Amino acid sequence: MWDFLKDPDTWLSIASIGIAALALFQSHKQIQLSNKQQLFDRRLNNWLIISGLLELYKENQVYFIQKRRDVPIFSAETEFQFLCNNSYLQGIVVAVHERNSNNQNLLLTKLEDMKNIGLEASLIFPKDIADVLCDYVLAYKDLLMELYRYHILLEHMRESRENIAFKNYTLDEKITYFKEPEHRKVLMNKFSKCTQVYTKIVENEIEQKVIRAIHL
Repeated sequence: MWDFLKDPDTWLSIASIGIAALALFQSHKQIQLSNKQQLFDRRLNNWLIISGLLELYKENQVYFIQKRRDVPIFSAETEFQFLCNNSYLQGIVVAVHERNSNNQNLLLTKLEDMKNIGLEASLIFPKDIADVLCDYVLAYKDLLMELYRYHILLEHMRESRENIAFKNYTLDEKITYFKEPEHRKVLMNKFSKCTQVYTKIVENEIEQKVIRAIHL
């Protein structure tokens, strides 16, 4: 036994095992720190986008609340612009200014990115806040898409003035022909859905919970 301990090779082996164990521990610790940093970065970046969408709602609540349901929403283009008035969304405003395939692709790409942001939130945040964050982003995305569609409908109604087939149509007759009330109802439901989720976020103090989750 003592001869074994006196053997230099024995101590070298023990030292090698100790060094390897220490290296393994340090490597595991570094991986944990790296994973924690990555989670922090993902949560922060995700929240910066979502908080921007929440701020847009807050700034434009008048369009969500003070809205008549019995008349066409001729301010659809303006509302779309206001609801895209930040650095994340401003690039898609051109979609309502100029109808072409490039601008439409810009819009669709951004909406797809919003969908991914919502789904990412559902994966990287705790369950008690993840679902409502995802719901809000998807509700906002759906609202922008429906607002864009509604704007296109209004454009077709305006362009019909140049069509001889609609020469004698009154506004009410055009509204009926283009089935505007049906589209308006869908749009109003999108506004309502967004309001419902936003209210839930405020009432449940989700913002404070997100900030605590990011700091963990």
